Amino acid sequence: MWLLLLLVTALLPAVSVQSNATQSGCEVCAATGDCSRAYHGEQGQFCGKWLDRQDDRRPCCCPTDAVCKVSNYACNCGYAPYSGGIDLVPL
Repeated sequence: MWLLLLLVTALLPAVSVQSNATQSGCEVCAATGDCSRAYHGEQGQFCGKWLDRQDDRRPCCCPTDAVCKVSNYACNCGYAPYSGGIDLVPL
């Protein structure tokens, strides 16, 4: 009995490390708030959850400069139109 308990205790950290290694950057962002690799391995933001074709809840992440457009059945990222970027300088 003690040997079994010792074995399970020894293997538990290995299982935890393995499950973190298989999570996507967006899944890590949703679970921990670390969004440094949330969008295709780059910095991003967590937008919410959506349902895929198998009715599994999936996290939705977009780039940090994008607008989240997540619904129950789609994860999309939108962008605001470019305004020209002209800065006004007081004279």
